[in-house]
Amino acid sequence: ESVRLLLDHAAHDDIYVQLAALRGLAFADHADHLPEALNGLTHSRQHNTLMLNDILKRFDTPSVPSLIGLAQGAAATEVRLAAVMALASIGSLEAVNPLIALTRDDHVDIRAQTLATLGKL
Repeated sequence: ESVRLLLDHAAHDDIYVQLAALRGLAFADHADHLPEALNGLTHSRQHNTLMLNDILKRFDTPSVPSLIGLAQGAAATEVRLAAVMALASIGSLEAVNPLIALTRDDHVDIRAQTLATLGKL
């Protein structure tokens, strides 16, 4: 029941409620629900890249496919940046090829963070 509540709030309009719900899912080690939780970020007005990165990296290696999808998707630039930064922190080589593709992204900040992440990996 509590996981469902956290998932519902991961798509909340208030960005701080959204962050709290995502943090709760990360602490409870619910990476299996991450694709559903990240769906709310696709349409979020989230602008706190550093805080979001800190939460996303806590999902660790099981979250890599979902984070790649978020980084490549149509979410706000700040959300996509947080996903790329989280991939750097997790350090999975599974992200290398998708990140190489992101070096051609239209947004300069995405390209720059992607290059920094590739250097770290």
